[in-house]
Amino acid sequence: MTKFQEPVMFKDVAVVFTEEELGLLDPAQRQLYRDVTLENFRNLLSVGNQPFKPDLIFQLEREEKLLMMETETQRDGCSGENCPATLPHCCPSDLSIMLLLHFP
Repeated sequence: MTKFQEPVMFKDVAVVFTEEELGLLDPAQRQLYRDVTLENFRNLLSVGNQPFKPDLIFQLEREEKLLMMETETQRDGCSGENCPATLPHCCPSDLSIMLLLHFP
């Protein structure tokens, strides 16, 4: 007898931290969380099992873009007050806190 299963959705595989839990992650853990969560979402998209983009994904993608911009700025030799970058001058942990406050 064939058993049919419901398709796997993002909510079935996502690990969602509270703001307090996110605050306990160091920058490397935060990046791993972001990378794995985005990869899981993209994998579900590739097999057609995700009809919409959850708020968490919007937040993580925005954070990913901000960190890429910050990395490019640092690579270009900018740092501290002498840098004309569009991002606020902060360390990655400050950026995570800033994102948490901006994206509840």
